[in-house]
Amino acid sequence: MFSWLIGKTAKSSELKEAESVFTEAELKLIQNRFSEEVARQDGTTLGRSARAHGFGALDVHGLGALLGPVWKCLDPLIASQLQLQLADKADGKVHLSGLVIAKARAERLGEQASLEFSYRLLSADGRGAGYKALEAAALSCLRLVGAVPWPSSSRTPQAVGAVTTLQPSTSATSSSSTGNVSVSGTDPPAQIRSRNDQGTDNGFTDGISSTYTTSSTSSSNNNLQLHLAAFCQGALMHDRAEQAASPVRDLHLSYDGYCKWTKKCPVLHKALCSLLRQVGAPSADATTATAAIAGQGTTAAALAIPVVATSGTDPLRLPALLQLGKLHASSTLLQPVWTWALASRLPPAQRVEWRLVFSSQRDGKSFNTFFSRISAAAGPTLLLLRDKAGGLFGGYASQPWAKSGKYFGDASCFIFSLLPALQVFPGTGINENFQWCGVGFSQLPGGIGFGGATAVRGHFALYLEPSLDSGMSRPIATYGNTALASEQVFQIDTVECWLLQPPEEDPSGSSVSGAHKPGGGGSGGGGAGRGSILGKAAEDRAIMELAGLKLHSAGLKDEPLEED
Repeated sequence: MFSWLIGKTAKSSELKEAESVFTEAELKLIQNRFSEEVARQDGTTLGRSARAHGFGALDVHGLGALLGPVWKCLDPLIASQLQLQLADKADGKVHLSGLVIAKARAERLGEQASLEFSYRLLSADGRGAGYKALEAAALSCLRLVGAVPWPSSSRTPQAVGAVTTLQPSTSATSSSSTGNVSVSGTDPPAQIRSRNDQGTDNGFTDGISSTYTTSSTSSSNNNLQLHLAAFCQGALMHDRAEQAASPVRDLHLSYDGYCKWTKKCPVLHKALCSLLRQVGAPSADATTATAAIAGQGTTAAALAIPVVATSGTDPLRLPALLQLGKLHASSTLLQPVWTWALASRLPPAQRVEWRLVFSSQRDGKSFNTFFSRISAAAGPTLLLLRDKAGGLFGGYASQPWAKSGKYFGDASCFIFSLLPALQVFPGTGINENFQWCGVGFSQLPGGIGFGGATAVRGHFALYLEPSLDSGMSRPIATYGNTALASEQVFQIDTVECWLLQPPEEDPSGSSVSGAHKPGGGGSGGGGAGRGSILGKAAEDRAIMELAGLKLHSAGLKDEPLEED
């Protein structure tokens, strides 16, 4: 297939394996797209040299043109690492064979190959993924999905300096605080230096403030910095036990730690593995978007990026946030970083539209209003809370909320902490105490919650009191979680609940069908089933279940009285 590229040299086993996972048509599209960019370089020194030797190759400018709007989103550190993965070690240029191999690893050769691909983008010097690399990657991906603004000045596609291919005898210079590789010295390119000299935001300085530099002090920028810090800290905590004495910014995430973190929070891995999807894509929209950004700068980029991001690439699709009412999007608890991170755990059908069914900022702290809204939401929901100490946390409920004297939900439920650090806790499988809704019972916990200790009444992983003034979060085996809030018993500042898919039409006129109600039978008592002996005493039965007593009468039917 690629004989024009490699001449008489036999194909490597890596290239053969990579080619085998693409169809002939897909390989042809990749080759054609690559050839177009090589042809554009024909008048340059690189282009003439490549043609003279009978093969084509791209420098960093050509790679930027090949990736189009994706490249323009990348922080220079991540752009440099991507080029290193694609480039040939002999000449530092990107050849077609390297592009095909990298694309196959990222997209087609299985979970281990894709994890290695994304981890290498974050691990510049072999020490592991450092804070700076995690921050740069998260910021790049947030730009890609349009979740955060681009820098005020667009840049010509290029990495920071000339990327040096690491040879065995070459030692990379690393930062003492983060361990990330410095490429070709420490000075930025002339274009970026000149913008810095003019006091213009370029968006590529070090640290959390790299999103918006120098003079910007708005609250939204500060919030983004805080949220990026929480995202990075949450990732690095997976290796914290081995590096407990080190500050967070000096930690490095090992490959094993990265794999564990990715299972709980896959968003960064999925996004990094999608960086090459545009190469060889048949979408005319992607080509149009690339041309628009190349010629018109950031205004066109802001419009074109979502087109590229949503062209068959689910990891890069963010849900539309609807029904905010008088609230501005920036005032909600569900800020872009959290939408991006949490949506990656959900199936595609639940990443289309998220509707704000309740907000204490908008609707007040009325539990009746709160429960009527969430119980009318016929679908999975996302509950978010902020406590008065600043902690931000919540849970994903897979089943609609409805009064029940027993636990319900399924293994897709999870709880999470967002601030001060992003941590996700899926079900452990130890028990099935995923969701709780004891509203209306006099002797059972009357609020809603997640996770519970079966034999200990009133212990929850996350629980809201009916007053909406206080709650509880304790370590519980259901989710294997730490306490989510600032304190185990916390005071509530704000509550939000989002419906994660549009309500479905119900021909019967009921907002929640019986099949979705806890208990499965639609009886509202949620436990014994219609007609069982204890069905008329659901609360007593629930108390016995919470105490760990076995109910031998469950499922038995009332026999009709015989007539004489």
